[in-house]
Amino acid sequence: LTERILEAHATVSNLDGTEAKLRYLKAWQALPEFGITTFIVKFKDSNKKEELLGIASNRLFVLLLSSV
Repeated sequence: LTERILEAHATVSNLDGTEAKLRYLKAWQALPEFGITTFIVKFKDSNKKEELLGIASNRLFVLLLSSV
């Protein structure tokens, strides 16, 4: 683990603050959950089980909390 941390530090240690922040934001935006707002909901026809409703700019999805 220490070796991986040192390698990661070596790749970014020469960046200025702005470039480091831009790289961080790009990595964050590349995450699959980026831009999704989630809510715990109970739908009327789902036997009152809680589900997770995700809303993004281009999609909706529902997950059973028991499967997460």
